Amino acid sequence: MRGRPRYGGAHTGHDLAHGRLCGRVDTSPPEFRAAAELDAAQAHLALGDAEATYHRIKCVLELPVELLTAPIVGRVVTARTELRALATRIPVARDMTQQIDHLTTYTAEL
Repeated sequence: MRGRPRYGGAHTGHDLAHGRLCGRVDTSPPEFRAAAELDAAQAHLALGDAEATYHRIKCVLELPVELLTAPIVGRVVTARTELRALATRIPVARDMTQQIDHLTTYTAEL
């Protein structure tokens, strides 16, 4: 299936910022692509798949800080709240909440 994105693919913030997802160039604004990744992360989180959630949120956390709009940070914080419930039994969820804490501390200082 050429041209279709891989399910659960790991992208970097650099890929999101420059429109390169799954080998294709996307001309959508990076904020829209980040929102799509966060939607996918929420879906994985609802399924209890912390590993897939991590890969989706990780690329958003790697975005350049100037692309982290208030709505994107707000959605990441919402995910953090849900991840905290998993953090006691899933190490990757604990790591993610720490990364999100770092991000929100840094963006709050800007």
